[in-house]
Amino acid sequence: PESNRESIGAYIDQEVAPNTDLIVLPEMFSTGFSMDTSKAELFSNDMDTISWMKAIAKAKDAAITGSIKVKDGDDFYNRLLFVQPDGLVDQYDKKHLFSFAKEDEYYTAGSEQLVVNFRGWRICPLICYDLRFPEWARNVVDKKPRYDVLLYVANWPAVRSAAWRTLLYARSIENQCYLVGVNRVGSDQNNIDYDGSSLILNPKGGLIQDTHPDETKCLSASFSWAELEDFREKFPVIGDSDFTF
Repeated sequence: PESNRESIGAYIDQEVAPNTDLIVLPEMFSTGFSMDTSKAELFSNDMDTISWMKAIAKAKDAAITGSIKVKDGDDFYNRLLFVQPDGLVDQYDKKHLFSFAKEDEYYTAGSEQLVVNFRGWRICPLICYDLRFPEWARNVVDKKPRYDVLLYVANWPAVRSAAWRTLLYARSIENQCYLVGVNRVGSDQNNIDYDGSSLILNPKGGLIQDTHPDETKCLSASFSWAELEDFREKFPVIGDSDFTF
């Protein structure tokens, strides 16, 4: 974790543009996705990774988010942290654990969703396997949208890359929201390959930016509140939903 934080911090210093509002890192960014809980940090508001994230958030005047493995009480969690420049920390525990890799045998599932209000935007961060469950991301409460930006941080294997991209497009279109999908690149200790394929989509499901397979790249985009509101008003899909979150 210490080496990964150091290399990620150097990358952020080099690649993240000035005036950035939000920095998004992959799932389990300090260790890579694994069932090895020996690298889990004992959760506290001043543990090493949170202190590191707070320092970056303050220095960059930007929020930073991504998930890590933590031990909280007697349980282990795949926990996303959303850290704001003022030091405020929100958290989300992965709801859908990847039973195919036995994640559910090592980690405890979360039950509460998170929507963060940050600089006028409502942001809903989710983790990897959550992407396959559209009901968990449904963007409606009382016939109105409950968030504006949907984030997925992931360690999604290259063998299922087509599903990754297809589902990201679907979540953006059906929820009329900006969407950011951030996936890791490279091979892990189990010889599983990850090709990244990170992307940013507009509320119509249109591509704003993406990475080529196996490309390590910092994507950057600006979102327009006026364009989002205009699209939702002219094409009120969410108001016609029969789903209540």
